[in-house]
Amino acid sequence: MRLAVVPAARIGITDVIVTLGALFAALYVALVSFEAIPPLVCPWRALLGLECPMCGATRALLALGRGEVTAALAWNPLAILLAVAAAAAVANEIAGAVFRRRLSLELGRREGLALLVAFLAAVAANWAYVLLR
Repeated sequence: MRLAVVPAARIGITDVIVTLGALFAALYVALVSFEAIPPLVCPWRALLGLECPMCGATRALLALGRGEVTAALAWNPLAILLAVAAAAAVANEIAGAVFRRRLSLELGRREGLALLVAFLAAVAANWAYVLLR
């Protein structure tokens, strides 16, 4: 595994999607926190009657925005990790646009597979936590 600073290529569709997705998610959380719109109903829970792995994520992000880290972790620990990852990705995209350089994580095949397995294990552990809380 290697973390490198690389020249930024032209802004691509993936860059735009990552940035817009993070901005829309932040806007949604802000609107819900100001009670301008009601929170969404989880379609998974509505259809199956079970909480999904990300149930409680909006409430976790709202708690995090208020500085209530313990409450945020109680609602959905994985949501906090994903919010930090999304913020880092957006910062990397902005750095690429402004400074023409961005960070690149280069993984070998085994490292990429290990990272995927670790992510899936985190999702499974988070889902178990959400179902049992």
